[in-house]
Amino acid sequence: MKTKQIYYEDGYLKELQAKVLSITPARNLNNIILDQTIFYPEGGGQPCDRGMIGFAKVEYVEKSDKLVRLTVEVSTAYTVP
Repeated sequence: MKTKQIYYEDGYLKELQAKVLSITPARNLNNIILDQTIFYPEGGGQPCDRGMIGFAKVEYVEKSDKLVRLTVEVSTAYTVP
């Protein structure tokens, strides 16, 4: 699995359609992996982007190897069918 990092191609993009690759519950939040993202992860002393995925509020973004993990509120998150 790999997340395409669209934020490197267009840092001003506000919307993007992406496929959900996985959702993992974590306490009161869910971790979501997408096939591509415009959310910039935390790093180098810079805070991560925040925003919305549908009705899910993105609280935290981190990069690990080739994946970008978005942490969203459980109350507004969804599950993969």
